[in-house]
Amino acid sequence: MRLRNTTMVGLVVSLVLARYGTAEARTLTLTRDGQPTAVIVLAEQPTRAAQFAAYELQWHVRQMTGATLPIEGSGGGIQGSGKTVRIHVGDTPSARALGLTQEALGLQEYAVRAEKDALVLVGKDAADFTVVKLDPGALGDGGKNANWPGWWQERGTLHAVYDFLQDACGVRWFNPTDEGALIPKRPELTVRVKNVRRAPTFRYRDTGITWAEERYDRAVSLWGPKMEAGFKTWDALAYADSRARHGDGLTLRRNTATLFLLRMRNGGEKCVANHSLYHYYFQYWKPHADAVVSNYFVGQRPDWFAQGYESDPPPQLCYSSTGLIAQVAQEARDYFDKGGYPFTMGPTGYRWGENFFCVEPMDNRSFCKCPACTATVTKGTNYGTGRFFSTGIDSDYMFGFVDAVARKVKLTHPDRRIVTLAYASHAWPPRDFTLDPFVAVQFCFAFDGSPWWTEPYGEEWRLAEVWGREARRSGRALYAWCYYGHGYRGWADSGNFHCFPGYFAHAIGKELRMYKRHGYRGMFHCGMPTDVDSYVLFRLMDNADLDVDTLLDEYFTGLYGAAAKPLRKLYRLIEKTYTDPALRSHDPRPEDPKTFGLSFEVAWGKLGTEERMREFERLMNEARRLASTDREKRNVALLDLGLMAYMREGRAKYLADRSRETGATGTRPAAIDKAMGQ
Repeated sequence: MRLRNTTMVGLVVSLVLARYGTAEARTLTLTRDGQPTAVIVLAEQPTRAAQFAAYELQWHVRQMTGATLPIEGSGGGIQGSGKTVRIHVGDTPSARALGLTQEALGLQEYAVRAEKDALVLVGKDAADFTVVKLDPGALGDGGKNANWPGWWQERGTLHAVYDFLQDACGVRWFNPTDEGALIPKRPELTVRVKNVRRAPTFRYRDTGITWAEERYDRAVSLWGPKMEAGFKTWDALAYADSRARHGDGLTLRRNTATLFLLRMRNGGEKCVANHSLYHYYFQYWKPHADAVVSNYFVGQRPDWFAQGYESDPPPQLCYSSTGLIAQVAQEARDYFDKGGYPFTMGPTGYRWGENFFCVEPMDNRSFCKCPACTATVTKGTNYGTGRFFSTGIDSDYMFGFVDAVARKVKLTHPDRRIVTLAYASHAWPPRDFTLDPFVAVQFCFAFDGSPWWTEPYGEEWRLAEVWGREARRSGRALYAWCYYGHGYRGWADSGNFHCFPGYFAHAIGKELRMYKRHGYRGMFHCGMPTDVDSYVLFRLMDNADLDVDTLLDEYFTGLYGAAAKPLRKLYRLIEKTYTDPALRSHDPRPEDPKTFGLSFEVAWGKLGTEERMREFERLMNEARRLASTDREKRNVALLDLGLMAYMREGRAKYLADRSRETGATGTRPAAIDKAMGQ
């Protein structure tokens, strides 16, 4: 991606210093008059993460100063010569001499250590020494970019380099577009380096698109899957430069998004959970219609499936079946011993995580009607606190099955874990028995993206805390499943209408601090929030103690420069409107669906009103007027295409629907032209 100069770096750095202080630091000069005064030092056999980190450091310094820092193998002492600073990257002798050995570093831990005329950047790395290729200036060329570090392997040294680039050099990565990063230009790079030793707040940080990274822009866009024209208009401007050089190939799109996600620390300790037993239909019910999949048919076991249904296949399994429990337990053992499911995704099969095997039943409540299952299902009561999505009515039944499997697997693989969801009708901990701590739980906070919906949001917040207290008592590994795109965009996509934009960064900040307080180890995202909130989310997953307002100021100042002030105000107004409970209907089953809090009517009749749209347009026009550099102008134009054009179209369609309902005829109302900016 091509990055241009900006006059706003001083303000961004001042915001950082105001927030994080100016602890005692060493001053090092890495370039002078556009020439290198430092050298990057790698170990004789550097890890994949260290190689990648060295290339990233070299490339960013070159973008800042025009100077290319040499990369050489390990040699010499920690200190430089007084004229040349030695930057030791990875598990070098110098890092080990400081006690920063791979054995001493914890999971995902890294360190930034400034010494006299030297800098040590090291972290916990996977013992993977594959030769890496990286050229951020040619991401469309697969020959120049290969063997990058994986999402789920230790890459602490890379995090150390990113920490240094952020905090010492003022670099920011806001989004993956051509103008989405702030890399300050300067002929002399003199930095004040604070010593750091830390790990990310959350060890599991999953956007949910790690199997198709090129979908990232789609994942954070307001434009829905049936609104391709609007998204393509934004996309064409967002990557105009890089695609002019490299074309619009999959390699470019995937590498661009992957590099951004690596810079934002996506990945870590993989612990995926989802409905995991659907393959039993083509293994044990009847052969699949697909010839390849049918090869995995083992034999019919109707006793393992839900009884009392005429459907083919039945909607669930029989979770009291001792044969089914034994088979799932054996499948878990085989998974740990052989490395993944044999029938899905790749030569070794799909992996829920290195140390995790998922057991989660089908996504419905049509349970088995055999006497043993019925006895547990029918005694279930909603011992949750509310009337909405997350209840405990089926917790004893569902967790009972998972617990029975876990206790068998624990006997042979005590150092591994079963993982399951706390979801929907089994969202609460079981009441009639104690779930074995061998079971890791991923709590599904269904309304986390709807802070305006106060009753269910409050219920699930309390439930998240219930699981947190239970996990601290039991020692259970606890994670969160987040739905940050569902509370506005997902609902609109399913209804094929334009939502009112969901901005709620301050709620995200409160939630992640709560997760940290209760010991959650990380999170999976079933839907990401919009671009700006995703930036805040990434930064908080790495460090949940950061201040949300500081991060928002960084974002708007770093992307929009002189135009930041009106756009920051625009964000505040949209966030205030979206999160205001007084502007919504809270009835989950209203007599008139149009009055429901997530409806098209509410989006543009209560939230995106004509008066608010006028104010939004005024602020956008002011931003256009204030934008001074080409970079600022392009980023303002991208916000207009990604946000305001979407809102104009949504408002116009709403007015058109109202005109049809009132029987209006003739030409298009002038109000529609006004809303569309015509």
